[in-house]
Amino acid sequence: MTARAWWQRARPVRGPLIVIVLYLIVAEAFAWVAGSDGLVTPDASVNGGLLVLGGLAIALRLAVIIAIPALVTYRLVSWLGRRIANRSAPPT
Repeated sequence: MTARAWWQRARPVRGPLIVIVLYLIVAEAFAWVAGSDGLVTPDASVNGGLLVLGGLAIALRLAVIIAIPALVTYRLVSWLGRRIANRSAPPT
């Protein structure tokens, strides 16, 4: 199977895979930037950049945990439904 054929075949899961990889990168960046300091500094000021990065990490985590499994399940069921419908349709 050529790379182009594989890329076409992976079309239904390309978007979710990109979101998962992006989440892994953002979560690792957040963990590295936050370190052991956390979101609030000792003088009680909030680090704005870290807040944005943390918000992005949370949004991507919700997408990875909730939205992507639902989307992949929907695409799988739709694909199976089309295969079953095409198999049981009378020849024309």
